[in-house]
Amino acid sequence: MPIVTAVVWYDLRRRVRDSKEAVWPEYAPGLFCKRIIDLDLGMKPVSPYAQPDVLACRDCTRLVKHQARIKRQHPDYWCAPVPGWGAVRSRLMILGLAPGLAGAGRTGKGFVGDASGAFLFKSLHSHGFATDYRSERARLRETVITNIVKCVPPGNRPLSGEKRNCERFLARELESFLPKRRSKNRVILCLGRDAYESVHRLLELSTMPFTHGMCLRTRENVFILTSFHPSRLNVNTGRLTQSMFDSVIALARSLLSQ
Repeated sequence: MPIVTAVVWYDLRRRVRDSKEAVWPEYAPGLFCKRIIDLDLGMKPVSPYAQPDVLACRDCTRLVKHQARIKRQHPDYWCAPVPGWGAVRSRLMILGLAPGLAGAGRTGKGFVGDASGAFLFKSLHSHGFATDYRSERARLRETVITNIVKCVPPGNRPLSGEKRNCERFLARELESFLPKRRSKNRVILCLGRDAYESVHRLLELSTMPFTHGMCLRTRENVFILTSFHPSRLNVNTGRLTQSMFDSVIALARSLLSQ
């Protein structure tokens, strides 16, 4: 096991060890050891996006109960809040709504292991943001992936209160991602209206109506791009095609090359 992985594994275990019985009585004690190793496949765990308190959060009763139900049905699934993952020095942030059951709900990594991830990583790999088009084998380059809501919600639809509860995590992720001084361009790609509205609210920007393919410059070197979410519904109905999404990722690459 790489040393950096062991350090973060110990740190996460230490932070939740004393409160585990109260925090996650439904989850198997071996969850952390196995999954933190898996998490390291696509990120350096010292990344600021791997927040230990995300894993310990129990603010949303409905979501906690839902994770427990999933754990009973699928003992090998992640069944816990999903932190962001990606490159430490990232310049592209991809922001979705919430973890999917068959993807991050299973693997513990956003957009890894499901149809949405396959769609996303095909374009990321084409433009050099991922080492492989297969999400479960890929490492991210210059990129971090996260969601507004950190837990798998019932029916893939989080409630407004659940979004608000998670905003403190997203606020910290944005703070870590945005440059503190003049630097190279950064891009935030919002997948869907909810992600777009959350970013605008947290950055206190004037809101324009959401549409696919927007490119907004919020400050000298920070851009916000928008896309329809690569959900199964949007892809199967043709609302979002691979070429449409590829154009957005190509624009992100162009902005980061400037």
